[in-house]
Amino acid sequence: MENIKHRYFELDLARGLVVLLLPFLHVFEVSNAWEFSTPELQQMFSWIECTCIAVPAVFMVVMGMNIAFSGRTDTKSIFRRGVYLLAASYVLNVFRSLAPAVVVCLVSEAADWQSVKESLTYLIAPDIMTFAGMAFLTLAFFTYLNFTKTKMLFVAIVLLAINESLANVEYHCPYLCKVALGSFVWTDDTSFFPLFSWLIFPVYGYFIADHVMNTVPENLRAFWRKLAFVSMVIVTLMWGIIPCLGMDFWLVAVPPLNHYITSPMTVVIDVCAANIVIYLGYELYHWLNLKLFNEQIQAFSVNLNAFYMVHWLIIGAGEFTRLGMGHYGSADIGFICYLVVSVGICVVSAIIAPYFRKYILRPAEEFCR
Repeated sequence: MENIKHRYFELDLARGLVVLLLPFLHVFEVSNAWEFSTPELQQMFSWIECTCIAVPAVFMVVMGMNIAFSGRTDTKSIFRRGVYLLAASYVLNVFRSLAPAVVVCLVSEAADWQSVKESLTYLIAPDIMTFAGMAFLTLAFFTYLNFTKTKMLFVAIVLLAINESLANVEYHCPYLCKVALGSFVWTDDTSFFPLFSWLIFPVYGYFIADHVMNTVPENLRAFWRKLAFVSMVIVTLMWGIIPCLGMDFWLVAVPPLNHYITSPMTVVIDVCAANIVIYLGYELYHWLNLKLFNEQIQAFSVNLNAFYMVHWLIIGAGEFTRLGMGHYGSADIGFICYLVVSVGICVVSAIIAPYFRKYILRPAEEFCR
């Protein structure tokens, strides 16, 4: 995550901290989705889904900035990265859902083949890595057309408006076709990250990266402080306006709570939340004087994709193993179990990630080149 003159360790830190929340968020989401969690856990930790007001937004905004920081902004480089991410996302989905579901059903006497059907849905549903690949391919197309970053932002806004206009459309097609269509526009609650509604996040990051690179490092905190202040004002106004429209602020602001419906209001709030979190990352970096640990921060940052994949492989294996064994609705994951599992997955994923990147992701990247 660097240009010729400077590496943005503060951004590395902000993105790294939000990614570390993913095991806690995803274990809770999986437990809720298949009714593994006890009522007490649901009541105690339902607020954890509210972190999605910023977590995916920060990841995607910084991803867009990283494209500019890398200096590899030609069509060919962006296109190759998109192909790699898209292929990696589907390979990941095979091993985190379909493979464990099939294996369990083949070896278990209490096999529930419904889990295989469910795994096919998650195989093609648009997860954040799927979206990242499609976003890179779209940006490569924009670059091929010689679009300016302002024009890219305008097109992203138009796509968001199109997604919003299709929100109430009923799709009379096979279910898996509807799930696949959800990679582009919202169709149902498996449309986790549709291209049309989420493209604006990396494009926004790509757009503001020029200002970041043209600002001397000493002034970047002031830039993010001003942006965070404006963002806080906007979020505060939205907090007051949305209830007046008869809606719940958190249902609008947090896609998992509203079945992943990402409206223009959601985008405004989540972009503002990302600005605030990034600024807090700058403050935390300087408050803790983390310049002494820049190499460690950088090493942690370059392994984030590996961390993301490893943590999902572990969670997915557990999720579809339990489903394959007929544990749907078991309600046996309580508070202590949740914490132990989440912390354990976080630690194990952080340990394995560097090796996963070295021996699996790097060779795959070289092959794609």
